[in-house]
Amino acid sequence: MEKELLNDLTKCYPQFKKTSLLYDMIIQALGCSLLRAKQLARTHCNLVSFWIILFTSENYKGGYSKFYKWMLEENYCNDKGYILVNKQKILDSLKINSILRTYREYEDILDPLARLNPDKYYQVKINADTRGWHFMACYIEDGVFYGSDTSYRGNPFLLTDKVTPENFVKLDEVC
Repeated sequence: MEKELLNDLTKCYPQFKKTSLLYDMIIQALGCSLLRAKQLARTHCNLVSFWIILFTSENYKGGYSKFYKWMLEENYCNDKGYILVNKQKILDSLKINSILRTYREYEDILDPLARLNPDKYYQVKINADTRGWHFMACYIEDGVFYGSDTSYRGNPFLLTDKVTPENFVKLDEVC
């Protein structure tokens, strides 16, 4: 697995920095202004981290603008990047041979090798610091869970440093 690629992509697609490939890809997909792209990027954490996992795992070869545009055309997401369907449907539509598994116990973050596959990529959902939820790409390396965040938490970072029992919602094994 190319964990460095996952971290590099996350660094290149930040949601809140002055410049970001995320803004460029939103503009390319929608034909909107930079200002509008920056506004939309604020809510793209789920979609962009999901794409980063698919791209890094070599299950999807296209860029983010192509993925976003396809998701919009299929009515799988809206312009804000909110995913409107079960992610398994997206995997199936892309002919990605993977079963999306969901884990809801914080213990899986503390001891990932007890039940999880270290060769897979994961997406964690947490209660955001502001309101709503936030999503991040994750992976296991040497028995330790790491996250990579398009917001401010870092890339990479120890998942237990930023994901607590209080803010943890779920963990999806993507592919």
